[in-house]
Amino acid sequence: MAIETIYLSNENIIDLILKSEDDDGVLQPQSLESVFEIKLHFSELNLTLSSNNGETDVVKWDQVDYDTGEIRLFLKDVDEEDLPPRHTPYVVYIVVYDATNPDGLVWDNILVRVKLLDLS
Repeated sequence: MAIETIYLSNENIIDLILKSEDDDGVLQPQSLESVFEIKLHFSELNLTLSSNNGETDVVKWDQVDYDTGEIRLFLKDVDEEDLPPRHTPYVVYIVVYDATNPDGLVWDNILVRVKLLDLS
């Protein structure tokens, strides 16, 4: 599994395509137009970041210039005290909520390394 890296206070964005198997067992990007919330859960920290696809939210999806199934993670403004930088990546669970899954569907997990780069 690849490790995604973000730098707090910098414009690093993580782009992901959420896929699931079709009837033939082939992974296909999934439409996210009915999704009303996505949560990112950093299990080691017991930190959950919620998004309703708002302009300043940490997760955005189903935007005009996005591909089918694409989500983008904007973690630059998360407080360093909440998400401490470290060399070991965090396991982050992506939980998707829609009418079919009102209690949330754990879609996948990713590894995220958090760094801090102060250029001032």
